[in-house]
Amino acid sequence: MSYLSSSTHAAVIADAAGTVPGLYSSIRSIFINDLPAALQTLPEDNLKLAFATILAFDLKPYGNGGGLDLASNLAAADINCDNYCILARELYKLMNPTPGVEPKIIGWNGGAVGNHAQLFMTADGVHLMADPTIGYLVKGQTLNGLTRGLGGLPANAKSFFSFNSGRTNIAALNANVQSAVSTGGYYASHLLYYFPTIDDYVAAPGSAAWATPQSWSI
Repeated sequence: MSYLSSSTHAAVIADAAGTVPGLYSSIRSIFINDLPAALQTLPEDNLKLAFATILAFDLKPYGNGGGLDLASNLAAADINCDNYCILARELYKLMNPTPGVEPKIIGWNGGAVGNHAQLFMTADGVHLMADPTIGYLVKGQTLNGLTRGLGGLPANAKSFFSFNSGRTNIAALNANVQSAVSTGGYYASHLLYYFPTIDDYVAAPGSAAWATPQSWSI
């Protein structure tokens, strides 16, 4: 069973701008109660990104579809990890966050998590790692922390993967990401790209212009 109902999914897909703000307001307290204690005190902008992350995860199965904007991802039958990040950020924007508080998008290639993308955001000095592909949240984790091998504390993490555990095509990815975060399995040499905002990512040229260790590999 998914985290949200099929009727809620349909309403968001049909009219995200008209549905998401009210949905967040109505489910905010329930969502907070579904988080571990450490994440219940997230700043409001981080909390909105956390909800947008889980909503994006819940809405669409993983695949090769999607695009670079909200409409393309809502219309797609399935979406890939980069487009999950775009979808989560676009849903986040619909919840009227603080202007200028934006998630970074970071891509990896090889290593513990393979070719994958995740979001990182700091709000009011609190860091949040968000993975909408697998519905995973980690408070206090940063790019620097990951690449220094600093694992995330279990009490600071929450996985919603069980709500869509039938997605067997990414079950191994889910396990690998959680293991890599908790044990410090990320390396700087696996960095594929870094963009300070989704808009920067969308506007950027392809991997030939990314001066990162893994851009040279692909």
